[in-house]
Amino acid sequence: MENKIKILLVDDDEKIRQTLRDILEEKGYLIDEARDGEEAYMIMRNDFHHLIFMDIKMPHLDGFLSATFIGLKHNPEVIFITGQAKDAEVKRILEGVPSSCWFEKPVDPGKILEIARRTAEKFAKEGEQKK
Repeated sequence: MENKIKILLVDDDEKIRQTLRDILEEKGYLIDEARDGEEAYMIMRNDFHHLIFMDIKMPHLDGFLSATFIGLKHNPEVIFITGQAKDAEVKRILEGVPSSCWFEKPVDPGKILEIARRTAEKFAKEGEQKK
């Protein structure tokens, strides 16, 4: 199966974005990046992405609020990543998020690829592969 889904990587840490990019591009996924939730929202206003890996705590617009705004227009898969799962604010946010929709840093390449593969299969089945 071709991995022609578009994935948006959203994190204020350039090293995290680069690590995710390296893992996913090696398998043929199409990647875009944003440095914060505001930039992600602006990208998603003009373009469709099937999957978003989104940090939660970022400057300007946090990941959770950005995902909420994005979800109003599009319905991508959003997976939250955080290095601060023990932070009180992050814990409060994650209380309503299924455990399959978030994980802690450092990123696990196998988990990243499994999520991307599942998303690609979902969109292939639904016949909604968009460019």
